[in-house]
Amino acid sequence: MSTLNVKNLQGIYPSNRITVPTGQTLYAPGHILQVVYTRSNARATTTSTTPVAIDSTMNLTLTPASTSSKIFVAYHIQVSGAYSALNNFAYIYRNSGTQLTYTNCYRIDYTNSAETTRASLIYLDSPNTTSLTTYNLFLSASSSSYNLQYNYASAETGDWGYSYGYAMEVAQ
Repeated sequence: MSTLNVKNLQGIYPSNRITVPTGQTLYAPGHILQVVYTRSNARATTTSTTPVAIDSTMNLTLTPASTSSKIFVAYHIQVSGAYSALNNFAYIYRNSGTQLTYTNCYRIDYTNSAETTRASLIYLDSPNTTSLTTYNLFLSASSSSYNLQYNYASAETGDWGYSYGYAMEVAQ
């Protein structure tokens, strides 16, 4: 086997494209290796004060190419709380067992009725594996006396909610 050392690669005009042959792998730190995306308008409620996964369509599954890869995970969700439920929470879990981060889905109760809010969760994970990895959205209510509502209609527009999630593997 021989090694070709070059300072720069340049594709041939007019496409200026460099093609990596089938069966070969390009290693380029900082580049996105894969992206998974999901969107859900499934509606659910919970009164659980411990984190629960209530929408499996929001699972993000990928297999990292390298143990050194970073995984950028983000969820943008629509939640509401009935009446005085002011402190609902959303969480990102890895493989349904490891909590990575959480956020408070706070709302202000002006009218003593459900108000809808959008919440975002973002996390940069270092899973240190090349095994199948799933990121999960978990939710919990502030009190077992009040519902946390997921993807319910907005009081302002009446539109049903959508929640989104994506994960990107970044080469290191």
